Amino acid sequence: MQHLIIVRSGPQDQFTAEAVGIPELTATAATKIKAIKQVESQLAEWVKTGQLVRAELPEENPALEWAGWAKDDPDYESYLAEIRRFRQEENERDRLPSEEPLPPPEYPKLR
Repeated sequence: MQHLIIVRSGPQDQFTAEAVGIPELTATAATKIKAIKQVESQLAEWVKTGQLVRAELPEENPALEWAGWAKDDPDYESYLAEIRRFRQEENERDRLPSEEPLPPPEYPKLR
């Protein structure tokens, strides 16, 4: 099991380590390594005694809930065309009068 540990330097050359999300698991020592080892030991003890257990969570991405929502919309292509037209107008308006329009970017061909 992996767990993130935050290490901060403190006064008098001391280092404090804390398990991320578990502020009860904290240790202060003379070196970073010692502080980390103490927190790792506390984490192991919590796992051993059942205070900290492994939980499998679904790997769902809530942002993907709306992905593809417009694929069947008959106006979607015209919507995209309008966005392209707007961007083109913005680019032309921002261009200095003496500048030539830039050619479209050339992308490497995939093999």
